[in-house]
Amino acid sequence: MFKTRDLYFAAFLVASGHTLKGHTQERGNTEFIFIQNNVLDKAVAAYNALSASVNPVAYANAIRTLKSVVVQNIYINENKYQSTTRKANTAILSR
Repeated sequence: MFKTRDLYFAAFLVASGHTLKGHTQERGNTEFIFIQNNVLDKAVAAYNALSASVNPVAYANAIRTLKSVVVQNIYINENKYQSTTRKANTAILSR
C-alpha cells in the first residue's frame, strides 16, 4: 500500500490513472491509499524529480473529487460529534 496525506500528490496519482483504493481520516487529516506497484513507483519518482506531467483537465477533476472526499469525511465526523454531544446534553438535562 502507498499512502499520502498530500491532496495534490494524490490528485496527480489519480490523474495519472492510479485508482484510489481508500482513505482514512485521523485528527482532521485525510490519508489517501493506493496499491503500490512498479507503475506507481515510477509515477512517484517522476513527481519527486519534478519531471511528471498529466493532463491538466484530469488533474483539476481529480483535485475536485478528492476535495469532496475530504469534505464528506469532515461532514460525517462533525455529525457524529454533534450527535454524541446532543445525547450527552440530553442525558444531563434529564437528570
